[in-house]
Amino acid sequence: MKTEAQQKLPFIPAWRGDESLYSWASSFHKNCGNGSHRDTGMLLFGAAHACKERDAPTGIPHFVHATDGNLGNLPELLRTRCSVGIFIPFLTPARRAIFIDRAETANGPGWTTTLGMSASGLSPNSHLRYCESCLNEDLANLQLPRWRWPHQLAGSWVCSDHAQPLKTAIHRSFTWILPNVSIGEYLHAEPTPTQLEVLQRMSRLAQYAAHQEHLDLYAIRQSVLNELRRQGISSWSHPLNTSRLAGWFSASELAEWLRTAQSPESSLAAGTWIHDLLRGRRGDHPLKWLLLWSVLFAHEQDASSHRRLSRPWSEPQWDTFGQSSLWIEDMTGLPADINQIILNAETLADAAKKLGITTGALRDRLVQLGDRGGSYRKGHGMPLRRQRAVNSILKFIAHRPDCTLGDIHRECKAAVSWLRANSPEDFAIATRELQAKSTRQMPLF
Repeated sequence: MKTEAQQKLPFIPAWRGDESLYSWASSFHKNCGNGSHRDTGMLLFGAAHACKERDAPTGIPHFVHATDGNLGNLPELLRTRCSVGIFIPFLTPARRAIFIDRAETANGPGWTTTLGMSASGLSPNSHLRYCESCLNEDLANLQLPRWRWPHQLAGSWVCSDHAQPLKTAIHRSFTWILPNVSIGEYLHAEPTPTQLEVLQRMSRLAQYAAHQEHLDLYAIRQSVLNELRRQGISSWSHPLNTSRLAGWFSASELAEWLRTAQSPESSLAAGTWIHDLLRGRRGDHPLKWLLLWSVLFAHEQDASSHRRLSRPWSEPQWDTFGQSSLWIEDMTGLPADINQIILNAETLADAAKKLGITTGALRDRLVQLGDRGGSYRKGHGMPLRRQRAVNSILKFIAHRPDCTLGDIHRECKAAVSWLRANSPEDFAIATRELQAKSTRQMPLF
């Protein structure tokens, strides 16, 4: 006799258009007569509390087995049916592999930690949103409403099909529910015609980004810096100015609308986060990139803006003297070998000596790139320093498979201290196997 974990559904309803995974489960709960929300969670995801996890249920591998893979495998469901799908293109290949592995095994920290959201300064949005016009069309055509996946993405506040602001469902309890006019509220003021057009562009950009296999954040960052200088928002000869960037963004139509929102996103209207985002000092939350991109390239058509986001190296770069050249992979401000020398040297003077130039000449070149020597080494060296710290911990664990978290704290003090101060999510990822083994309670028997 098969156990509950091995059961497969005798009847598997098809997807209803672009509905989300949570929407499919809610429809299944209503149509297949499951009286208990806990029973539905156990049947579909092997977890009684699955209805609480609207972004990405931890039991998706159970769901894939229960549906015999007919509705898609785990990576497909995460990318195209869960709202966390918009985070995945912004991940490096290594971090994406870690995220998929965590989702398959359900070991280690949760997805918010794995995706670096604890360092982003912005909590993930787990609200459910719907369009009243879509709801009425679904009732007429499908006899049952649905939660559309594009509406749940970060940055989607307007239905791109009906040019209508989305309502947010206000939940009194965690259950499997479907959209209903009575459970929704507008958490922001009615947008002006100009703001509505900006929000439509933002929604289309969010959908485009979510459908990309991978986005090169490093190249995107360089493209943003170049455009800021081209528009005169940032100087070619001085480092980025926090207050100047914030003032430019806060004066935009999008920021004006954000200030009316009754949600955590309203804090982004000030624009003070842009400097840290461009210097890689905070978590790369997709919403921040989408907001910045939408305002910076508001003058471009959607097709051009989308193409620039997915292939930033193909767009022309204008230097200080107005000369244009196509970006190639090595045109990141400094050649890769020179960049490595600067980051590995103890001081800027040591780097200049190794390059055979004066310290002043090297410092002037960095200033032309919009940074000073110290902040350049700190900002651009962060990924290298992060990787070294993680490798140090992983190497220790490989030599000491029976080690504990206490052993790592004692033997890898420098790496642990740096990661906990600068990138706590990487520390959690590096030690996820040990954390999965630990328990807060002693067994009774």
